[in-house]
Amino acid sequence: MAATDADDRAAAEAPTLAQARGWALNQLARRARSEAELRRTLQRRQAPGSVIEAVIEGLRRAGLVDDAAFARQWVEERALRQGYGPRRLTAELRQRGVSSEIIEAALADLDADRERDLALEAGRARSRRLSGDLTQQRRRLVAFLQRRGFHWDAVEAAVNSLLPEPETY
Repeated sequence: MAATDADDRAAAEAPTLAQARGWALNQLARRARSEAELRRTLQRRQAPGSVIEAVIEGLRRAGLVDDAAFARQWVEERALRQGYGPRRLTAELRQRGVSSEIIEAALADLDADRERDLALEAGRARSRRLSGDLTQQRRRLVAFLQRRGFHWDAVEAAVNSLLPEPETY
């Protein structure tokens, strides 16, 4: 009987469907979220699995949770407006629980030419603030663009067009 009392207390303290839905909507009001992010939030709040599934399904039916749309929006915001490359975007989306297929589809618009243009744009802004000799500037610009998540071909093209090769004697 003691186990039943403990189970009853745990059930009474468990978040209700309305509470869990409110938590999820609060998260979505701040920014778009992936399904996995919402699941983690509800799990941290100790919502039962059945409540989590019901909330996610309801949000999916309402069009508020769509990983493909989330990934496209994330890529557009982070790549086009903040100058991040596909490697970094892939890592960020994986961290948010988006599947590899959805990530590939979202990154499909970032072909090699577009990536080189984005790397050049990000590198141009950064190169104005670099100091030191030319070799040091090139090394710093390469490191900056690689941290931004650009592939080597895009980094090399951007650095070569922004900074001349150092002269060797």
